[in-house]
Order: sequence, then structure tokens, then C-alpha cells
Amino acid sequence: MRKATARLMLYGAMALGLPAFAQDAAIPKMIRIVVPFSAGASNDVIARAIAPQLAKRLDTTVIVENRPGA
Repeated sequence: MRKATARLMLYGAMALGLPAFAQDAAIPKMIRIVVPFSAGASNDVIARAIAPQLAKRLDTTVIVENRPGA
């Protein structure tokens, strides 16, 4: 069970592109998360739940933008 949970967390981090920030790269002043579904969908809810924590950890602004069909 622990392996499955760890694997799921790793895939989630990879999907968000977090490994790119693990290096000494410059963090942009604003990060835009584009959700390719309408507002209120499960993907939108998850992105909006992650955004404040990501902003706090990276000390930057994170915006969640919905673009259906993007």
C-alpha cells in the first residue's frame, strides 16, 4: 500500500512539473496552471487546492486558469 501511495505522489509531482523547480533554476514571479476543463470539474478543484500551497512553498503567485478545450 505504501508503494502505491508513494508512486501516486511521484506521478502527481511529475505531472505538475515540480522536479524542474528542484534544481537551482530561477522561479518565475507568476505561475499559471491551465486546467483544460470547465470550472467546477474535479481537475479544477484539485488544481485550486494545490495552488495556495504551491504559492507558499515557492514564494510566488500561482493562478489557476480554466480553458475548456485547451
